[in-house]
Amino acid sequence: MKTINWGILVLVVLMAWMPFSRASETGADTVEGARFFYEQLEQAIPARDSAVFEVGFQMGLPAAAEASEQGRPLQYVLTLTNKTEKPLKNVQFTAYFREEMQHILLNPQWYNEPVTLQPFGDEEKPSTIIHTWNPMVMLEALGMLGQIEHGVFYDILLEIKWEGGQEWLRLDSDAQYIPEHISNALENCEPLTQEEVEAMLAAAKALLDAGK
Repeated sequence: MKTINWGILVLVVLMAWMPFSRASETGADTVEGARFFYEQLEQAIPARDSAVFEVGFQMGLPAAAEASEQGRPLQYVLTLTNKTEKPLKNVQFTAYFREEMQHILLNPQWYNEPVTLQPFGDEEKPSTIIHTWNPMVMLEALGMLGQIEHGVFYDILLEIKWEGGQEWLRLDSDAQYIPEHISNALENCEPLTQEEVEAMLAAAKALLDAGK
């Protein structure tokens, strides 16, 4: 049985198993979001180089989730540990995705409610947040896209704000890392491979062909 030291951990789970109704996002919103992604990416630094947070990142296929005819589940995990010597108040992150992902994810919005993180090592109050997000890939939208590399699923622009500060960080397939002190708190997640993406593309094509 896995044990968790609640003195250094906040666990937040955001699920996205919802009916397959497209978000209210318009094509113009998607284009604007893509422009914002690439503009901000230029000033972002690799997550491993953050001066404020130890950043953990994991992305893949959730073991317990079942696929449907219309979608395929994914699992993203982000961990933020305060590595400064003072409390960080109102820590909030927002994740931004590439244009392709904005098209194929159902409600591509990943963020947290503000929390206060104590310096690492505080045994009474949390210094780490774990945020798990389970979005759905819409197969019809994926089929219309036609082709996508598995690395695109990992590419994230991360904005982190707190009282008195802000960082822009980059996450990608090379950034997958979970700090040892919280690894036991996470369920297993199989990394997404190009072969699995090809299988999704094949299912998406079959879905589109069946609707013709």
